[in-house]
Amino acid sequence: MELPIPESPYELELTNNFSLDLVIQGFVLKEPNGRKSYVKGKTIRWNVTSDDFTMDVLMDGLTAELRVGRDQSIAVWYFNMIMAQDVRLTENDQFHVMFNMYRAERKLALAIVVLDKLCSETLVPMLDNGVHVPEPTIPDNDVLLVGFQGCPLTPSKVAASNSTSPLKQFEQVAPSAAVIETDPFNIVEEYVRVDDEYLYDVHADVSATCVEKGGDIHEEDDYADVAHHEEEEVNDINPAGYSVVHGPENPDIRVGALFSDIVACRKAVRQRAIKVGFKLAKIKTDTTRFIAQCAHATCKWRIHASVLRDGKTVMIKTLPFEHNCPTMKLSNCTMASQGWIADRIGDWVKKNPGVGAKDARAKLQDEYNIKLEYNKTWYGMKVALDQIHGSYEDSFPFLFNWKAEIEHKSPWSIVEIELLKNGNKYHFNRMFVAFKPCIDGFLAGCRPYVGVDSTALNGKFKGQLASATAVDGHNWLYYVAFAVFEAETNDNWEWFMKQLHRAIGSPPGLVISSDACKGLETAIDLVFPNCENRECMRHLYSNFMKKFHGKVYTDNLYPAARTFSDRKFRHHMNIIKEANPAAIEYLDMYHHRLWYRCGFGEASKVDYLTNNISESFNKQIKDFKGLNVCNLFDRIRELVTDKFCVRRQISEKLNSRILPHVIKQLNALRKTIGRNKILWSTEHEAEVTLLDLKFVKRHIVNLQNRTCTCRVWQVSGKSCMHALAFICSINGAEIQKYVDDYYSVEKFKAAYVGRIPSMTDKSQWINVDLGFKYALLLNATFPAIEELSAPLQAYRKTK
Repeated sequence: MELPIPESPYELELTNNFSLDLVIQGFVLKEPNGRKSYVKGKTIRWNVTSDDFTMDVLMDGLTAELRVGRDQSIAVWYFNMIMAQDVRLTENDQFHVMFNMYRAERKLALAIVVLDKLCSETLVPMLDNGVHVPEPTIPDNDVLLVGFQGCPLTPSKVAASNSTSPLKQFEQVAPSAAVIETDPFNIVEEYVRVDDEYLYDVHADVSATCVEKGGDIHEEDDYADVAHHEEEEVNDINPAGYSVVHGPENPDIRVGALFSDIVACRKAVRQRAIKVGFKLAKIKTDTTRFIAQCAHATCKWRIHASVLRDGKTVMIKTLPFEHNCPTMKLSNCTMASQGWIADRIGDWVKKNPGVGAKDARAKLQDEYNIKLEYNKTWYGMKVALDQIHGSYEDSFPFLFNWKAEIEHKSPWSIVEIELLKNGNKYHFNRMFVAFKPCIDGFLAGCRPYVGVDSTALNGKFKGQLASATAVDGHNWLYYVAFAVFEAETNDNWEWFMKQLHRAIGSPPGLVISSDACKGLETAIDLVFPNCENRECMRHLYSNFMKKFHGKVYTDNLYPAARTFSDRKFRHHMNIIKEANPAAIEYLDMYHHRLWYRCGFGEASKVDYLTNNISESFNKQIKDFKGLNVCNLFDRIRELVTDKFCVRRQISEKLNSRILPHVIKQLNALRKTIGRNKILWSTEHEAEVTLLDLKFVKRHIVNLQNRTCTCRVWQVSGKSCMHALAFICSINGAEIQKYVDDYYSVEKFKAAYVGRIPSMTDKSQWINVDLGFKYALLLNATFPAIEELSAPLQAYRKTK
């Protein structure tokens, strides 16, 4: 029977526009003349309207994109993210179910497989916990593309294009020119949400204020102490005296023009030379005068400017001739100095933190129609970054001020800075940060699942940024802790894990997922001996395929990891063992952590096979990795502050027991349940058989214990299809009653109830006097390690 859908506290904005990623798998094209050629897989994005999208539109669009043989046909599959199985699209009625299932995301992926017509009618999906996509004709040595079969689909992270469809009669389809490699581990149920809070229609002015207005104010104040020095000078000229007004892009160069000082005069003349296209020669300048002439032999242009009676204001006194020389813009611009470049790109770099010297060079060349050397642009950008963020050398002492400020405004937050001592010198070694609101929110509102990874920094400090991240009930990325150290060594990872244990302890059912980084597995065993240690299947698969090649591995390794059934896991592994016993020995020796779902515990309610949460964090902070250490930590603090603010506002609007998106998923799954047979044993237990599936299987569901013999319910915490069929057969039963508390609104609110501390710019931070100076870079051979917390302890005692 149909149960009424629980009312949501507010409805998500519905739209009929969807983004379709067509994941075209590689295939062998069979020409009419018998010639065969391999067509590599690719992904194409279409923007479509669900109301007008039909099977004819889809197939006509694919026919225009793909060239197949006469004896070949195109099959299309989509991943049912609730049923955890692939479904082949054959009828128009299926599109309604598919689009409703992905209504919240507004994007989905379709697997496009080219099949031989002789076998296309007999191939059907293996409706199992492990997903099976019909097998295309692919060479055995194409490991990555063959490995994609049997993998679930997810919206691909490709840049959408605004190109139009080649089919005029189907204008709602807009195939993109962007093409990416297929990725078998873009798993939809492991999609970690990062920036889709907009789905809850939080008013834009609130979040925009946190990011845009607040960010601009912070950037001005935060770096005022290291900005252009000439802008900070006190103007003590008599207001009744000289009036100096100049535009930086179009300075007034004429006899009688005034400048605030000799530096401003030189900059104005340089700007005019670059814009007009001439070069200065025979330059004579000091604090009181500026003399120069045009470098061209036949040009009589020259300039003389000097200081007036006030001792500061500069006036152009001689400028007798106009330029009559040819432009020099066709050659490398020697007048563009590092300082000029820094002045021109400073504001642009602030607004675009991820840009590089190549981007800056292209911007300046296009804007001023000049030619610039890359090296000069690189050094000019370095000057701009130093002006914005402070110099690399000055950044390390601010770490202790930042630490004191955090501990003062957010007591019980953990900020540990460790230095190395070599004789009388101290060197920065590593730093760990965990905000108290993040610690409390993780323990009170998130599932006990932590992803640990590190990413290389690309600034002057060539170290590693380590992170510990989690997911809340909404599958949104949650920030637990982060740290900086020099390299991935056993000692550094052990230190990081000890600090993490100090922050979160060992909550019941704790799972730690990693990418098997160097030294990390040993550190996890040492510090968290009782936790469930999982290994990222994506990295395992990549390493495994470097040593073992063939269809038997691609057909069985990933399905073995994906199934919740121990029997099916052993079935797939036995096939691999029969083909090559050395492959099993390799897995036992080098990948003995948990990488298969049938071995996952049931306490964490997370069934992720990959460490996508760490990869999501690394992608989110990629624009910060070139900053110096102090600004890196402060930018991450700003990011966490903004996310907590927006999600706290979302939580205040929720008043149901379970998060709306979870109920939406379960309702969508409920609608896909067809004919079924339910044999009641007791009021809480029954045998459930789904009759519409090709491979009919019977499972035992116990509502009181919230278990099903398929194990999906126990591991994920959300009702499986068999449990939903049983629940829907009970008069008046509510779906949300059988969802784990980790997906409750109460838990979501608890995760974000804390407030990340707001901070002033660095000039107003607490000044910590360490009593000594220390060198910047660390040496790995330093014998002694000393953790310097005494100065901060002394500061706290005085408060």
